[in-house]
Amino acid sequence: MLRRIWNSTRSLFSRKGKIYVNGYSVELLDYVDELYSMFEALNYEYVFECSKGKCVSYINTSDRDSVEILSLASGLKVSSTCIKQECGRIPVLLPPPYEDTAFRVSTHGRPSDGVLLGYTMDAPFFLNINDLFKHIAVIGSTGSGKTHTAARIAQCSHLHGVKVVILDWHSEYAKIIDKDVEVILPEISISNVGSIEEYVNMLEKALSLSPQQVLVLTSVLEAVTSRSIEQAINALSRILMLSTRQVYSVPEDAIRDSLYRLAERALRARSMFDLLDLLYELYEYKSSLYDMSRGEKEVWSALLRRIAILAHGSKAVKLLEDSNSSLDWLASERITVIDLSSIRSLLTRKIYALLVLYTIFNYVVHNGTNTVKNLLAVVEEAYNYVDIGAQIIETLLSEARKYNLGLVLVTHTPRILTYQAEANINTLIIHRISSSSDLKELRAHILGDEYIPLIASLKPGLALVTSADITPPSIITIPSTKEGC
Repeated sequence: MLRRIWNSTRSLFSRKGKIYVNGYSVELLDYVDELYSMFEALNYEYVFECSKGKCVSYINTSDRDSVEILSLASGLKVSSTCIKQECGRIPVLLPPPYEDTAFRVSTHGRPSDGVLLGYTMDAPFFLNINDLFKHIAVIGSTGSGKTHTAARIAQCSHLHGVKVVILDWHSEYAKIIDKDVEVILPEISISNVGSIEEYVNMLEKALSLSPQQVLVLTSVLEAVTSRSIEQAINALSRILMLSTRQVYSVPEDAIRDSLYRLAERALRARSMFDLLDLLYELYEYKSSLYDMSRGEKEVWSALLRRIAILAHGSKAVKLLEDSNSSLDWLASERITVIDLSSIRSLLTRKIYALLVLYTIFNYVVHNGTNTVKNLLAVVEEAYNYVDIGAQIIETLLSEARKYNLGLVLVTHTPRILTYQAEANINTLIIHRISSSSDLKELRAHILGDEYIPLIASLKPGLALVTSADITPPSIITIPSTKEGC
C-alpha cells in the first residue's frame, strides 16, 4: 500500500498545500513512522502547531491535489485540502511520529543554564531552575516513560547544584541514575516532623482513628515529648481521667507513685514498640482503677491494634531521637534515594513516606536558608498517598516554594490532582495515557479536546509539556539519563 502511494506521488512537486484529516484508526499507528519517513522523502512533513492554546497538526505537501493519493493510506481519513484561513473547524490531531524524522514542532527556548529536559525537532528544551520550585507533575500510563523522565529531572537538577531526595516506591531510581546516588532508609521520628498535631492528624487519617483515640494518642505523645516529669504526669492524668486531688493529695500516694513510674517510662520512650508498651500499660492501669465500659475498652483495643501496625511495620518509623544526626542525609551532596520498597507493609510505607516529606519541609523551614538553598523531592507513585495524605501534599505544594523546596509528583493518573493541587503545580509533563477515564479528566480540567488523540498515541520517550510559562505546549523527546544534561 505504501509503495502505491510512493509511486503515485513521487512526481508531484508543483504546488504547496496542507492536508488535514478528519480522523484515523488504530491500524495507522502500526506504520506511522514508515508513512512519515516516506513523506519526508517526498518533501512532505508532519507539522504540529499551536496558537493561543489551540493546536493543530497537518501534512505539508508538495501538491495540494495529492489528497486523493494520500487517502489510499489505510486508517487515514483525509479531508479536503485547505489553507489555514479556509479550514473552518479544526480537525483531529494526527498521531506524532515515534522517531525524530520529519517531526517539526514549535520551538520552546530556555536558558542554557537550565535543566535540559529533552529536545524538539528544532531545539533543546530547558526547564528553568526556578521552574523546579513551582512544582512539576509527571503523568503517564505504565510503561510510558514517566519514571525515566523524573529520573532525568533529578539527575540534571543535581548537576545544577540542587539537593535531590527521591521517594522510590519500587526501588528503580538507583539503577536508572547510577551516579552520585546514596540509597538509604533513614530513621524518621516525630521530633523531625514538626509538631504532635501534624503527626496525629496524619495518623488519624492513616489509621482511621476515632476522636476518642485521637485524644488518647495526643495526650500520650505530649507525655513522651514532655520536658519534665510533672508535665508528663499531667498529660497521663488526663488519659486516666484523674483529678488533681487524686494525683496530689496525701491519701493517694499509690496513684501518684504509679503515675510517676508511667511518666518516667514515657520520657524514656524512643521506638514505636515503646509507645505500644506504654499504651498497653496505661490500658491495664486504667482498668485496675475502675470498671471501663465496653465502648471504652473497644476504643483502647482498636488503638493498640493500629499502633501495633506501625510498631511491626518498620524500625525506620521512630518515636523520638536524641539528636538530629539522622538528618545528615539532607545535607549530603549526593542524590538521596529513599528505598521505600524495603517496607513491606503498604500502610506503614505510606505513613513513613509522608513522615519523610514532613521532615524535609520542617528541615527547610528551620534550616533551609542557611544549609540547603535548593531542594527537590521526587515522589514516585504519588497516587498512593491520596487516601491518607492528600491534604499534606496540598499543604506542601502551597507552602514549600517559599523555601525553595520543589516537588515532582510522578503518577499514572491525573485524577489525584485536586483543584488546589493543580493550582499549585506549574509544569505538567504528560506521557501516553490510555485510560478513558484519565483522558476524560485531562479533557475536563487540564487540556482541550484537540490534545486528547495526541496524548493517547504517544510512544515511550515522547511527552507533551505545558505550563503557565509555556505557550503553546510543546512535544519533546526525552533522552535517557545516560545522555548529557
